[in-house]
Amino acid sequence: MRVLQQYLSCIVITEETFLETVQTSHGKTWIREKRAHHQTIAPSQERSPAQTVALQSMIGLLLAFQEQLGHLEQQIEETVAVIPRSGAF
Repeated sequence: MRVLQQYLSCIVITEETFLETVQTSHGKTWIREKRAHHQTIAPSQERSPAQTVALQSMIGLLLAFQEQLGHLEQQIEETVAVIPRSGAF
């Protein structure tokens, strides 16, 4: 998502950009493939400004939702850790 967000902002996407933004579970081969695919995408000039703004807004929302989900998952884990376990289950 962050790579796409940078792409829409006309920021040059490098292999280092992918390394900074992807999960550590992705290997260098995956990163190279995604970088190569990114280079085949049409330039941003072929999108209307309205499309770009709409996509940037959607990506911003998705990133905010992802962050909120992370906070909720952390709160659940913290709550589970303090709830006493019973032998009923």
